Amino acid sequence: MPFLGVEKQHYLQLEEKIKGTYKERNLFSNQAPFAIVPKIVVVDNKNAGSLETVNVMKVEVHLSIQDLDNQIVFSKYKTTSIATGKGASEAISKAIKQFKTSDPKLKSFFADADKSITTFYKNNCSKILNAARTNVDRKEYNKAYSLLKYVPESASCFKDAERMITKIYSDNKDENCRDMLHKAQLK
Repeated sequence: MPFLGVEKQHYLQLEEKIKGTYKERNLFSNQAPFAIVPKIVVVDNKNAGSLETVNVMKVEVHLSIQDLDNQIVFSKYKTTSIATGKGASEAISKAIKQFKTSDPKLKSFFADADKSITTFYKNNCSKILNAARTNVDRKEYNKAYSLLKYVPESASCFKDAERMITKIYSDNKDENCRDMLHKAQLK
């Protein structure tokens, strides 16, 4: 959803800027349920100049790390910058270029998210296992697996999650073999 002058290209520019900033763990791979959710907001927009008018914009960049499936926010970050440009788009691009990936607050944002995610799993082990068992009973193996695959080793239920993943794989494999055998017999 665009905000005053903010375009898709600005989000792509921001994504390129922060890509690779967080390399400590693989929590943000394409398969992970966690997402870095950006929001670019134009807080103030003024025109300046006597011969040539330029936009002077105050731009906020908000980042949050979320589990989109469960709508849980693990960490938030915000920075503000002021930039000028011949138009709104140019001023916003310049403001994004000022975004510092070396900012200690940004590094803290990622570290806090990592801690919050680990704490979430530790505090919700029994709920996660019960939900996964329910999905296995319903033969919804993919749902069960997706609940279990990010349980960190430091969580008390990690061993149980590993055992359940092995069982899911085994049950799913056996069921798929039976289905293929049944289909072959029908032909």
